[in-house]
Amino acid sequence: MTWAHLEITTGILSKPARIYCGNVGGLDFEDIGKRIYFVEAVEPDGGRVILHDGFSYAAAIGAAEGAARSEGIPVRDETMGGAA
Repeated sequence: MTWAHLEITTGILSKPARIYCGNVGGLDFEDIGKRIYFVEAVEPDGGRVILHDGFSYAAAIGAAEGAARSEGIPVRDETMGGAA
Protein backbone atom coordinates (compact mmCIF):
# COMPACT_ATOMS: atom_id res chain seq x y z
CA MET A 1 0.00 0.00 0.00
CA THR A 2 1.28 3.43 -0.93
CA TRP A 3 0.78 6.10 1.70
CA ALA A 4 -0.57 9.53 0.77
CA HIS A 5 1.20 11.35 3.62
CA LEU A 6 2.29 11.11 7.25
CA GLU A 7 0.69 12.97 10.16
CA ILE A 8 2.06 13.84 13.56
CA THR A 9 -0.80 13.94 16.06
CA THR A 10 -0.99 14.25 19.82
CA GLY A 11 -3.26 13.56 22.76
CA ILE A 12 -3.35 13.28 26.54
CA LEU A 13 -3.50 9.81 28.11
CA SER A 14 -6.69 9.52 30.11
CA LYS A 15 -6.81 5.81 30.96
CA PRO A 16 -4.26 3.41 32.42
CA ALA A 17 -2.25 1.23 30.07
CA ARG A 18 -2.66 -2.53 30.30
CA ILE A 19 0.60 -4.35 30.98
CA TYR A 20 1.00 -8.06 30.42
CA CYS A 21 3.89 -10.29 31.42
CA GLY A 22 3.18 -13.90 30.57
CA ASN A 23 -0.18 -14.78 32.14
CA VAL A 24 -0.07 -11.90 34.63
CA GLY A 25 -1.68 -8.58 33.73
CA GLY A 26 -1.92 -5.23 35.42
CA LEU A 27 -2.70 -1.57 34.93
CA ASP A 28 -0.14 1.24 34.72
CA PHE A 29 -1.55 4.48 36.14
CA GLU A 30 1.80 6.33 36.03
CA ASP A 31 1.37 7.97 32.61
CA ILE A 32 -2.19 9.29 32.99
CA GLY A 33 -2.23 12.99 32.13
CA LYS A 34 0.94 12.89 30.02
CA ARG A 35 0.99 14.10 26.42
CA ILE A 36 1.78 11.42 23.83
CA TYR A 37 2.75 11.93 20.18
CA PHE A 38 1.90 9.67 17.25
CA VAL A 39 3.23 9.38 13.71
CA GLU A 40 0.52 7.98 11.46
CA ALA A 41 0.79 6.85 7.85
CA VAL A 42 -2.39 7.92 6.05
CA GLU A 43 -3.49 5.81 3.08
CA PRO A 44 -5.20 7.36 0.04
CA ASP A 45 -8.55 5.92 1.19
CA GLY A 46 -8.16 7.48 4.65
CA GLY A 47 -6.98 4.35 6.45
CA ARG A 48 -4.29 4.88 9.09
CA VAL A 49 -1.36 2.93 10.47
CA ILE A 50 0.52 4.10 13.58
CA LEU A 51 4.27 4.02 12.89
CA HIS A 52 5.48 5.62 16.13
CA ASP A 53 4.18 6.65 19.55
CA GLY A 54 6.00 8.20 22.45
CA PHE A 55 6.23 11.07 24.92
CA SER A 56 8.82 13.10 22.98
CA TYR A 57 7.78 15.57 20.27
CA ALA A 58 11.38 15.63 19.00
CA ALA A 59 11.37 11.84 18.60
CA ALA A 60 8.06 12.02 16.70
CA ILE A 61 9.52 14.64 14.34
CA GLY A 62 12.58 12.44 13.77
CA ALA A 63 10.50 9.32 13.13
CA ALA A 64 8.22 11.20 10.72
CA GLU A 65 11.07 12.81 8.80
CA GLY A 66 12.91 9.49 8.48
CA ALA A 67 9.83 7.69 7.16
CA ALA A 68 8.95 10.59 4.86
CA ARG A 69 12.45 10.57 3.33
CA SER A 70 12.39 6.83 2.71
CA GLU A 71 8.85 6.91 1.24
CA GLY A 72 9.11 10.26 -0.57
CA ILE A 73 5.89 11.64 0.94
CA PRO A 74 5.00 14.80 2.88
CA VAL A 75 4.53 15.16 6.64
CA ARG A 76 1.66 17.13 8.18
CA ASP A 77 2.21 18.27 11.74
CA GLU A 78 -1.30 18.36 13.17
CA THR A 79 -0.01 19.23 16.64
CA MET A 80 0.83 22.77 15.58
CA GLY A 81 -1.38 23.12 12.53
CA GLY A 82 1.62 23.38 10.18
CA ALA A 83 3.97 21.15 8.25
CA ALA A 84 7.01 19.45 9.74
